[in-house]
Amino acid sequence: MHVILPDGKKYALNVWTFKYLEQCCHKAKDMDEFLKGKYLLPPDLFVERLDRKLLEEIFAELIKDGYMRDEWLVNESE
Repeated sequence: MHVILPDGKKYALNVWTFKYLEQCCHKAKDMDEFLKGKYLLPPDLFVERLDRKLLEEIFAELIKDGYMRDEWLVNESE
């Protein structure tokens, strides 16, 4: 997902659902990975569902509360 703020800052991150997280846990257990699902290496953000209105609400709160992560920032000089 790409997010561009009014000040020109650009962010890029992966967004996944809670259901996908559940599937990853089961797969890790079945495939004998990550100590049989005792841990996972998560992507950037988990949400209840991939819905534009919900994502807009989530990012409005992340921006308002200062939770946009530096690692999501797009470095245009690279």
